[in-house]
Amino acid sequence: MNTKRILSFVILLACFIAQAETFKFGVISDCQPFNNSRAPGEALFYVDKAFKLMKEKGAEAILIAGDIANQSDPAVYTTIREIYDENFGNSPNPPLFLPVMGNHDREGGLPKDDPPKTMKEKEERFMKYLKVDKIHFHEVIKGFSVIGRSFKGGGGAGCDLDDAKWVFEELDKAIARDPNKPIFVVGHNNPKQTVYGSEWGNDNLYILFRNYPQVVYFSGHTHYPNEDTRTIHQKDFTTVGTSCLFWTWIASSALPYHGRQDGKNMLFVEAGDKEIIIRRFQLRDNSEILDNGKPWTLPLPLKKENFVYEPSRRIRENPPVAPQFPDDATFKAVAVPEGQPFTGVKLTGTAAKHPIFVHHYDIDVFAKDQEGKWNKVNPYTLLMTSDYYRGLNFMQPTFETIIPNVGQTFEHHSFDFQPSTDYRLSITPVETFGTKGKAATVDFKTPAEKKPAPEKK
Repeated sequence: MNTKRILSFVILLACFIAQAETFKFGVISDCQPFNNSRAPGEALFYVDKAFKLMKEKGAEAILIAGDIANQSDPAVYTTIREIYDENFGNSPNPPLFLPVMGNHDREGGLPKDDPPKTMKEKEERFMKYLKVDKIHFHEVIKGFSVIGRSFKGGGGAGCDLDDAKWVFEELDKAIARDPNKPIFVVGHNNPKQTVYGSEWGNDNLYILFRNYPQVVYFSGHTHYPNEDTRTIHQKDFTTVGTSCLFWTWIASSALPYHGRQDGKNMLFVEAGDKEIIIRRFQLRDNSEILDNGKPWTLPLPLKKENFVYEPSRRIRENPPVAPQFPDDATFKAVAVPEGQPFTGVKLTGTAAKHPIFVHHYDIDVFAKDQEGKWNKVNPYTLLMTSDYYRGLNFMQPTFETIIPNVGQTFEHHSFDFQPSTDYRLSITPVETFGTKGKAATVDFKTPAEKKPAPEKK
């Protein structure tokens, strides 16, 4: 064999090795259907769509970050495993099926018929009907460590001492194998003060991983949509929110928003020698969600100095753009239903514009006093989300919401509108990182208070 042929052979071999080292896997979370239906639009329908997309892209593992059932329901576990078998049962090398338990699998409501009585019974049920032999795992796939822990400590599946001891041991094994290799970890809850929605997270999880910059931790639990780019976070390690296949959540308190069960997210990850590529998908139309025209990309080896998605760094390198209402925008506010007693104010208008999407609108309420001056009267700014959580390709050019005329509840904002009063709503568009555009206003008057009918004598 001459020199040219030897060189060509070496180059081809090197390319083959590089390609063989790429590890591909999919991640989903929070299926938790209330029923076992696979009808279009239901959570299990989208489990099937997710598995099909993973198969198309060559997944070698499937990670599920907990809350697989809303209750510890064997029928749901059985159906999800059936969906996996239907998609991968005939594959010569099916992907590893790697689910962990979430708080709904451990602590949620139980089936009325044959409920498990102990935590051990829940764990056994989880393994039996999903056809897995463990609830915690450490797999090495193409040289990459994949660690899963069914955390049991704290509300929402946090982290107790047993959890921490086991995870530390497995992390140390992975580092001993290769200290420069990323370590993929999946658990249900997220570390507090990391990804969007991690106000619902767990402090102990942050302590667990803070000394391991090699860790890429995938979590569910929050249901916050992956369209929001804050669902990836880097500081001491990397945290990635998986979102859900059930119903989305936007903020701890906001005006009521509809279509919460429309958006369905999954992740697909490709890890090689030089970088990790994390792709987000909206399963309503299988569209890929991009960040500045690209998927999330993590350069390797993972070190704090090259963390692309550290919040202050990403804002500095890609300054947010303020959203703006178009010049011809129109708005309308009217008490509903007309007359008394009115139960709220319906607000409609032209949606603001932004290169990516408008995240939400801040609404302040002003009332006109006897001197004709407008005075702010709401004690807190109302938050009206845009419809981005339903999928970026499904966003509408207009918005509509109702501000309830009742006391504030845990989940939804409201306002105590008075009868026969002139009000002004100031509507400010806001992008993901909090940059605000110019406010628009709309005026309206509430109906007169209805007087009770005189009593019959």
